[in-house]
Amino acid sequence: MASTPGTLADPVNELIDSLIQLTGRLKRFDPSLASVITQHQAQILHRLRHQSPRRLTSLADELATDLSVISRQATGLVEAGLITRQRDPNDGRAWLIALTPQGDKAIEAFRERRRAWISQVLSTFPTHQIETTTAIVRAISRDLDGDHPTTLPEDQPRRTRPPRRRLLLANRPPRTR
Repeated sequence: MASTPGTLADPVNELIDSLIQLTGRLKRFDPSLASVITQHQAQILHRLRHQSPRRLTSLADELATDLSVISRQATGLVEAGLITRQRDPNDGRAWLIALTPQGDKAIEAFRERRRAWISQVLSTFPTHQIETTTAIVRAISRDLDGDHPTTLPEDQPRRTRPPRRRLLLANRPPRTR
């Protein structure tokens, strides 16, 4: 879509650029935390705080991340004592991971430091602007997740992401024994 001055493309492009910059800044907001937990690990701990135990594959799908990345991050979290890993009693081939009390404390400390930092950054903004921005970002996020799909032009179908595990298995050559 060509952008001409005064069209919706101008503010949309500015929003995209701003979100990319903000995301980058949020990821590196406190380098001292990286020695404790990484951003990926924080995402895993946060998800486990809301649903635990769970399979690595469900986390990979939810975080739109390759299973091998989640597995590596989980290994680091197990070694740090922040999560446990056990065989799924319903499927002995699969693993379940669960948050430990130490992991719960680590994610809460991470979230509190981030919350304090963001609160300081937002301290000059009026409350109504923060609430409006929050509502807009949540709406965009829900739409991107497909909870409230927008109507797209017929020549631009909505992209859907197939489950990663099935895609990987479908492309894998058959095993020979």
